[in-house]
Amino acid sequence: MSKPINAGTAVFCGDSVLLVKRIETYKGNPVPFGGYWSIFCGSAKDKEEPLDTAYRELYEESKIVPEKIQKIRFFRSFFQQDEEFFFYTLEVDEFLNPDLNFEHTEFGWFKIRSLHSFPEKIDDQILFLINEYNNDRII
Repeated sequence: MSKPINAGTAVFCGDSVLLVKRIETYKGNPVPFGGYWSIFCGSAKDKEEPLDTAYRELYEESKIVPEKIQKIRFFRSFFQQDEEFFFYTLEVDEFLNPDLNFEHTEFGWFKIRSLHSFPEKIDDQILFLINEYNNDRII
């Protein structure tokens, strides 16, 4: 049996990244990484490919639809709690205002270089990949 797959998309605009705050509970049950600031992400359905999961989750959670010239691109994957997570990126030319679904309570555009002193909870691995991707790009 294969390990569960999760995928997510970090949306970048210049030197900023779009983060969303996850709900803490759903139907009375704790949500994984509830209350954390994160990227748009979720679990693959059935035999869904990671890239398809990234596109679907981005749309379901934000109503953001990447245009043909602004494609979601694979950056890295990692294992977390026996699940493989595929980290994708999307570069946009202007700050977007996502139409959040019930899975998130708020969003914000944050300067990437300021995230090292972010006052709220953010997953260390996601933060690491945001910084690593940012260091690899030319702005």
